[in-house]
Amino acid sequence: MRSASLTQRLGYFPKLADVPAVVAEHIRSVLGLPEGVMPAEAAERSAKRQRSLVRTRMGVKDASRFGIHTRILLFMYAVRKRVRESDVAEQSAGYEQETREVLEWFERYDALVAAADLDAMADQAAFPINEVTDDADGFGVVGPCDRDRFIAQMREVVAGSGAVQMESTRRPIFLSRALCFVVTDATITAGGESQTMRYGDLLIKTADGWRFQTMVAGGWAEQM
Repeated sequence: MRSASLTQRLGYFPKLADVPAVVAEHIRSVLGLPEGVMPAEAAERSAKRQRSLVRTRMGVKDASRFGIHTRILLFMYAVRKRVRESDVAEQSAGYEQETREVLEWFERYDALVAAADLDAMADQAAFPINEVTDDADGFGVVGPCDRDRFIAQMREVVAGSGAVQMESTRRPIFLSRALCFVVTDATITAGGESQTMRYGDLLIKTADGWRFQTMVAGGWAEQM
């Protein structure tokens, strides 16, 4: 029982001396054993047979014949595999309501961009915001931006461009229920010319709804 429980968590068979007393006590209480009953190492023949049964039950390979480096790599692979499976499960469930809210927020914001409603666009931000981009030398650039600066930037980009059409594919990544980083692949058509770009926005949930707080895109250093 001890071997099965600990091997499932650790991916290897710990020595009895390495098992904390609190863990041994917990297993004893779960099994309903009398107080004072403590684990003891089995005879080598029995222990080998028990380890074989536990490996079969848990789907764990016998790495005892490998060197220490190979055993460490096998353990790290098992940990990474469990983390990846956990991440996928977390991203696919549990944030349905927040995902709808964020995507609806972007639909409204895209409509404001198409209408060149600069003040309404600014209302969707949590100022001061952060702008992150890169320069012509290939280095990252970060700068703060207040409402007036944002409107001036958007006036150059949006106003006077004529009709603007946007087609976007967005991938929300939730850091928590109130923090969401959204990666967007977009095609923007204005003045008869189309441009594709990828950018990211950090949205935060406030008492007034979702607001963007950080904008990330390459090639915008001159506008900053």
